[in-house]
Amino acid sequence: MLNLITLKEMKHQYGEKELFQMMVRRARGAQEVLDNVGADEAREFITSPQPEIFSVDENATSETLSELAFGILGINDGERVADLCCGSGAFLSHAARRRPGAVYRGTELDARAAEAAQWRLSAVAGADAVVTAGNLFDAPEEKFDKIYCEPPFGLRFDDDRSGMAFLDGELPWIKSLRRAWHISGCWCYVFKALSMLKEGGRAVCVMLGGPLWNSFDAPVREHLVREGLVEAVVSLPGGIASYSRLEPTLLVLKRGSRTVTMADARAAAAEGRRRKRLDRGQIDRILAMLGGEGPGVRRVGADEMEAKEWQFFPGRYMQEEEAEPGESVRLGDVAAVIRGAMMGSRELEQLSGGERNYSVISYADISDGLLADELGGLSALPPRYEDCLLREGDIVMSKVGETPRCAVIRGRAAEKLVPSSNLYIIRPVRERIDPFYLKAYLESPRAKKTLVMLSTGTAIKTISATALKELRVPRVDHDKMMEISERYREAEDELRAAKMKEQEIKDKIASLFDAKE
Repeated sequence: MLNLITLKEMKHQYGEKELFQMMVRRARGAQEVLDNVGADEAREFITSPQPEIFSVDENATSETLSELAFGILGINDGERVADLCCGSGAFLSHAARRRPGAVYRGTELDARAAEAAQWRLSAVAGADAVVTAGNLFDAPEEKFDKIYCEPPFGLRFDDDRSGMAFLDGELPWIKSLRRAWHISGCWCYVFKALSMLKEGGRAVCVMLGGPLWNSFDAPVREHLVREGLVEAVVSLPGGIASYSRLEPTLLVLKRGSRTVTMADARAAAAEGRRRKRLDRGQIDRILAMLGGEGPGVRRVGADEMEAKEWQFFPGRYMQEEEAEPGESVRLGDVAAVIRGAMMGSRELEQLSGGERNYSVISYADISDGLLADELGGLSALPPRYEDCLLREGDIVMSKVGETPRCAVIRGRAAEKLVPSSNLYIIRPVRERIDPFYLKAYLESPRAKKTLVMLSTGTAIKTISATALKELRVPRVDHDKMMEISERYREAEDELRAAKMKEQEIKDKIASLFDAKE
């Protein structure tokens, strides 16, 4: 019986690569190697990823993702199946064990991982499987019935020139977008999968994070939906991808899809300390969710998705926002919502030198509803950011966090304040709503609960400008609104005085030891 201690001793004795290949040869029935390990035992071991033993398996597709993808794809004998970023062959070997009558092809940029994948697949008896080392976008075009793709995490559109050139050919309009460089590079792989898919075929792509919901990638998501290319979106518990604790999402692609099945399976109880997994029953329940309506699953059309910025975040489509008691109004009808200055760190650094002419507000500068006294400075402000200059009575609000931070600009507009890119400017129409009344509502438990529901994200919650505009704000008569506003200003003044007193006490404590008698 193989155990971790024995395996580590064998690795030390033979070396990692030699042990890997010896296990494969033993799995194929060779008698001259590892005679203390049975062929079936070696086959069971080597055809599954072993990250504790082999470094090449460190970021391999997890058994849970492999089994889910296998079930969603519905691989049949005789079909051509591809893994476009196959790594060390975890998904291909899993599928080949389950369906050896299919034809398997893999592509992997890392030559060492590609070699391991080919060896691993050779341990599956009877499998027709070939792995190619090289750039997916330089490979000859082939067509497949079923495709799996787990693209590199965190790529930008311009990180991979060959991928960028491919996507530019598929979506010629993409470079004309104002913020095209912010688009995620993972879409290169999604559209490559679509280009290689036979008519009637199906693909599963593993996605993580912002590309699923942020505004930069919305045009790409819209294109996929309007062209009928997305069959389903399945969100899963965090930790079941081997390389991230984030909640992965499966994007199921199939041409001719009139609606998108949104399935929120994040509540499934993943087990495991370091690498999470789902049991057979949980996997079967997730697969069943894709077959129809029920808790955690809905079919949605383009109109509903457009209203939610084409988000590929199933939880967003399950929520029913609580109606405000009495009359209410959309925030977008009584205030403008403007994004902060989209300055990157390099641009900020370039603008920070020289004489101070502007002040920059960051997320960390807002605490307990108050703006910090000391702010970062800028010597100049490019004309494209002039719309971001704050006015008296504007509210700055953070985009991220379970509970967004916000502050009213009060008596400081002359400082030429500019909010950073992780903040929104909420500019009330003063004839319709008072800024302090609005801020009082934004900080109320009712509003906080609704803002959480409007937010998306896994490790970090983010609220989009479109979603923020949909927030319902209670409508009250003018006298009542001004009463709440005045009481809020008074409370804010008390808080500011209390914080000043607190700082005085802290300074006094800090100086006690060195104080002269």
